[in-house]
Amino acid sequence: MECNQNTTTGSFSGIGILGGNIDVNVNGTVKVVPIENLSVYISGRPEFISTNGDIATSTFQAIGDYKKDWLFNSAGSVFLILLRQVNYPF
Repeated sequence: MECNQNTTTGSFSGIGILGGNIDVNVNGTVKVVPIENLSVYISGRPEFISTNGDIATSTFQAIGDYKKDWLFNSAGSVFLILLRQVNYPF
């Protein structure tokens, strides 16, 4: 992660399951801007790649705050775009 005037930018990656049955790898970027106290504005752009090659990207924005136990509570929005879908031979 890189800090610039209290703004932090970085990248993330991981694996997960969407909708209970779609295995995905995710890579993305995130920007965290402190507002005051433990409140922050976050934005980012992850890319999801399924095991069969489907690709989707999204953007997210949220304003939230950290609680005493460091759990993050926020309200925001997510926009998902399907970039490529593999054709299935049905």
